[in-house]
Amino acid sequence: MIDAVGSGTSLQSLPTEILINILSHLDEKDLYAVQATCKHFRDIINDEELWKNLFVSRINTRLFPSFSRSLKFSVEYVERNRGLNEWRHNRAIKTRYTVATQNQYNQLEQMVFDYPRCACYSDGVIMLVQLHSRRRKDRLTYMPCTTPHGCSTMHFNINAAVFGRFDGRVFGKLLTNKSHLCPVTEFNAMHRSCVTAITTAALEDSSEDWCVSGCESGQVIWWREAKLQKSLQISNKPILRLALHKDWTVAVDSEHICIVQKMDTILRLDIPSNLRRSPNQIQFFKVDFGGKLLVLGDTTEIYVISIDVDQDFGHTRSLRFENSVQNVFIDEATAKRTQDASIAGGDGCFMGILTADNSVHTVNIRTPGSNLSIQTKLTFIDEVHVAQINNLVLVCAFSGSLGIFDAANGSELRVVRKTEKTPQFLGVSHGRMIVGSGNVLHFLQYAGLEDKQKKTGSSQVTRGNKWNEVLHSQLDLYNEDENSRLQEQKRLEKLRRKFLGDVDDEETQLRIALMESEAAAANFPFSAMKESSTEPDEELLRAIEESKLSFENSLASDEQGEDLELLRAIQQSREEEESRRTSRRSQRRMAPLGELVGSSSIEPQSNRQEQRANPVCLQSQASEVSPDQHRHFEDEELELAKALSLSELN
Repeated sequence: MIDAVGSGTSLQSLPTEILINILSHLDEKDLYAVQATCKHFRDIINDEELWKNLFVSRINTRLFPSFSRSLKFSVEYVERNRGLNEWRHNRAIKTRYTVATQNQYNQLEQMVFDYPRCACYSDGVIMLVQLHSRRRKDRLTYMPCTTPHGCSTMHFNINAAVFGRFDGRVFGKLLTNKSHLCPVTEFNAMHRSCVTAITTAALEDSSEDWCVSGCESGQVIWWREAKLQKSLQISNKPILRLALHKDWTVAVDSEHICIVQKMDTILRLDIPSNLRRSPNQIQFFKVDFGGKLLVLGDTTEIYVISIDVDQDFGHTRSLRFENSVQNVFIDEATAKRTQDASIAGGDGCFMGILTADNSVHTVNIRTPGSNLSIQTKLTFIDEVHVAQINNLVLVCAFSGSLGIFDAANGSELRVVRKTEKTPQFLGVSHGRMIVGSGNVLHFLQYAGLEDKQKKTGSSQVTRGNKWNEVLHSQLDLYNEDENSRLQEQKRLEKLRRKFLGDVDDEETQLRIALMESEAAAANFPFSAMKESSTEPDEELLRAIEESKLSFENSLASDEQGEDLELLRAIQQSREEEESRRTSRRSQRRMAPLGELVGSSSIEPQSNRQEQRANPVCLQSQASEVSPDQHRHFEDEELELAKALSLSELN
């Protein structure tokens, strides 16, 4: 054994209290290694005081909600760390559910998550999801549930949906029997005045469905299976809040808290003076039936009042907050379970308070003493839309992400990305979460250690199925992001067309002009046919002819400049030929007449023109004349060819 520094004593010889304090700073795996060294360390590590100190060093208290329900702190410590590691390391399988409502624009109004069931309510329809079902098509059950006309208050849980009307009538729909396919039915009795509060009991171990309602005149009625069981006049003021669990009923009016046991015994407490000033100041109402505690509060102060008739009845503790309280949420599963103070941690119950500065406070409301203390406080930069807590973790829903934290000390376990942009609903169970927005729910399930053991001994097919589920979940996330991107693009395009329509866009103007011209061209023949079905349109023909002439003139003007030099050369050649012709004519007049016998050298002008127009005739005449006459005809043919060329150019 290693000796202590500066002394001859060994570590083993130190007092037990000091050794417990030293070993309480080690991790669980280090403790297992130390206990294998000797019997003395093994006895110390198996001492429950060491594990109590481990909790103190980790979460600064020995009082906390139990996770293992064990009497030993050592078992609770090991099981608690195992549960936290499941949240921290396991991969989540995500399943998406779209709730079909009567109107596509309707959204979910309430959501209740009690694994393995989840119930959602929207005006006109209830969807019940069996999350443990293997076949997906068997998971969803739709039930008609139209809200009665004139409804003044309602309550919805995993077992039933109940409604109270302004005329004192009560309606309900049970979800636990075969009547869930029937419409909303009316109960067999009614209140004397408007129903102001109503609630149901969600009991897993009970085969009967109970409901309690209160009215404006202070009357409270208990119902079982839509039938009246008992009626009591417990106040002369309107009943504001009601809670029911087994044999206990809590009713709150503007001045008193009434605790009714077995629908008979009535106990009363005064509401704290700050909340008694105005009934509207009771913003938050929660009941921990397991610890017999009532939580009341407004936007500045939260009160925890004991309703245990056997101990500390009426004892009140409070917490005041500088920032406005936005929401109060409690560990519902622990609140329904009777407290057992003998188990490790004292079987506490966590409550969370969300304030306006984006801070979430956790409080163990079952901690004994005269004051309440905040166990953890987490402040965030991003807005916290909704939060939930259980006996192990605190979950906060942000825009597009989920934060999972250790509820006992506030340490971050993991962050889940690509979730709802504006989450409205959040439910938490161990290893499972449901987050929803609008009419879409996402169920996230984290694989446990048993699943890992099954996976180790299973075949490759099981692994492939697991991979396919993860792949499909990732594809669903991608499709959601792509659809949101396309919707945002369409929205921006619509805004651009609406607000930027007057912007000078050349391409847009050209398209408009082209569309108008095409429409005019398409409508033109029909209008012309209406005016004259037999005669052609003279204006159109005239316009076409003028266009043709203008086109030919433009072509002639273009060619005129190119052929100007050629025309000048032909004109000069023509003038020279005319002078030669004049000289020859004068010579023929002076020649003897006998040289021209048998020929007609002197011809009328009309004959010469006919000869120019008929070159074949000229050739036949040239064979019968003298050489001088032959040259004369050749000159005339040349002159005719030039004249024809000039006429073609013109």
